[in-house]
Amino acid sequence: DFLATMYAIGRIRMRDGARRWGIQQDIDNPNIWIERIESATWTDHLRRANRGTVADQAVRRKAETFRLKSAPIRRTVERPQG
Repeated sequence: DFLATMYAIGRIRMRDGARRWGIQQDIDNPNIWIERIESATWTDHLRRANRGTVADQAVRRKAETFRLKSAPIRRTVERPQG
């Protein structure tokens, strides 16, 4: 159920403009999963995050039930070379 929900989230994120999407499982603690989303710019990320249909909201609510409330949400910016 978790993976099916997360893959649905991935399809939504890609449809809404993410460059890449994936989930990774922690090898040392298999209960920890990390979602990675790549957007071209911070503005694109914000735009993508605020899009969505009513059906998307149901999938997002379901995905949120899997998240530990104590787990931080971290956002990072990739530094370009040069």
